[in-house]
Amino acid sequence: MPPPSRHARRVCLTASSEALIRRGAILLEDALHTASLPESTGSRVLVVRSLHVGKIHNRQSSASLAVAIEKRLWQLHSTAVHAADSAAVQAAAVYFWDETEPYRQLASRLARQADVSAWFWTLAVPEWQPNLPRAEAFRRILVGVAQTQPGAMAVVALLQELQQRGEIAPLLAALNWQDGAVLLSQSGWQKPNLPLSLVEPFSPSEMQPLTVWRALLVEWTTTWGTDDTRSLWLTAIALLADNPARILDPHLMYRAQQVIKAAQAVSPDLTTLHSSVLEPSSSQPDEKVAQSSVTEPEAVSASDSIESDAIALDQPTLEPSASLVSEAVDDSLFPTSIALTESSPISELSGVNSLPHTPNHQTAVPFPESPAFSYTESWDNPRHTEYAGLFFLMPLLNHLSLNEFLETHPHLIEMQFPQYLLHTIAHRLAIPTHDPIWQALPNCQIALPCQFAEFVVPQSWQHHIYNPETGLTRFSGSDFEILCDRSQHLPLALWYNSPPAIVQTWLDTFPTSSAPHSPFPTPHSLSSILHTWLTAIRRWSRRYAQMGLLNLVQRPGQLACTRTHIDLLLNHQQADIRIRRVGLDLNPGWVPWLGRVVSFHYLYGE
Repeated sequence: MPPPSRHARRVCLTASSEALIRRGAILLEDALHTASLPESTGSRVLVVRSLHVGKIHNRQSSASLAVAIEKRLWQLHSTAVHAADSAAVQAAAVYFWDETEPYRQLASRLARQADVSAWFWTLAVPEWQPNLPRAEAFRRILVGVAQTQPGAMAVVALLQELQQRGEIAPLLAALNWQDGAVLLSQSGWQKPNLPLSLVEPFSPSEMQPLTVWRALLVEWTTTWGTDDTRSLWLTAIALLADNPARILDPHLMYRAQQVIKAAQAVSPDLTTLHSSVLEPSSSQPDEKVAQSSVTEPEAVSASDSIESDAIALDQPTLEPSASLVSEAVDDSLFPTSIALTESSPISELSGVNSLPHTPNHQTAVPFPESPAFSYTESWDNPRHTEYAGLFFLMPLLNHLSLNEFLETHPHLIEMQFPQYLLHTIAHRLAIPTHDPIWQALPNCQIALPCQFAEFVVPQSWQHHIYNPETGLTRFSGSDFEILCDRSQHLPLALWYNSPPAIVQTWLDTFPTSSAPHSPFPTPHSLSSILHTWLTAIRRWSRRYAQMGLLNLVQRPGQLACTRTHIDLLLNHQQADIRIRRVGLDLNPGWVPWLGRVVSFHYLYGE
């Protein structure tokens, strides 16, 4: 990951000549780049009101100036308060738990029409200005938060928090019809070109009811209209809030269109849940917020020195738990069965063969429900876990091309395959349910349908996980076929009817033998795909890291979480050269299917 950014909003230098001012500016810039700032490796954002670094001598080096900056910043860091604290207005430095929290906090305050005149808001949210109308402020906040590292999931976190607080209606009411296309573009989406009738309908078992978002979607898609891009954007946000892995689904926009169509099947007489906090009409002027003021620096002159002052810095970690607003939502708002016109299969879009019409059996969920996450495991108060190495699997799964696998198998996203993979590993390693690592895992508490089990492993596995030149084994069942490697322990593909193109190429190229019976008792369920990935993970770990899965995962550490970030704090004395050599402890950064930014930090006894 790139180092956290350091921004100086305003620098004041005074000297006897223009040359000395330029010299001081260069030294100061170099010093800010090289200084070790407090929590410089964490997710926290530190905002400093003003930084006095004293006299900068003409012959001074940037290294010595960096030491002075570090000393002063550590003093400010020790007295910094959280932005939500009542003392933050008068504090010399405030902090946010991660880079997205300033946007969430500011949007919440604007929705409540609370005071936003504190000095730090313009520094923490540079897209916002105090003199903006509230509607324009909401738009800039949405655009700005989408440009943070979590991207679209940062927008999801913002709307989730507002929705939980019951404060989302003012933001949505502030959007005009032109904003929908901009918001879609900021998230990397666009309105589908193909009509909905040309896309394979998704199974009713895949379209799980969006319990928390039902009434909201019905209300606003009815207000805006089904063809409005704002409706498409809000529905996509709701789908990501329900399952972050959907961000990898190439058909997310089509899926959103289906949800909108389902929403319109609801009675139009639905009572609005948020009518008491709706914004005034767009023709009315928006309320202005108070202009914030920052103390002007003192000007000091010197013949051979430069005096600096008022350097506002911000540097990139958890939000105090917000009170949840419960909504009484009728289960009948969304039909649990979505009937759409059948047409060409989705495989024509994704490169996967058409899906079979097998019985809709259900598989019981073998995992305990993850504890409700309270967002109290902050950088200042992390919780101890004995299985911090579980997140070393993120770089490993990147090596195994999990993102590409999900993009070409979008039905597995709806079956919550990546979530079940992590839960399966944690369950098989017997991680205690009281370990806080469970709280950082996404929930996967749905019954799994057996029909969408068709898959093909990524081609990058060849010669890393298996060698097809040594031979393949083909099993033929009554309505399906499985292709395994020579050991018959690693399924490479499962298909119905005719084999996919890549599988046919393997069959034509490599020696293949047939076997009468499948080694997998329930190939129609998700178990065969889970078995494939568990086998691949174990093989990769043993082949490249020379250790088993338990040795990799069972490592003590501290866990700090926010809505969009996960930080693992590890003791540098426990660094393992085997893990370091293959890069499993390098920061994975943004993990799309997890919906979080994951970072590892080796500390020295802190």
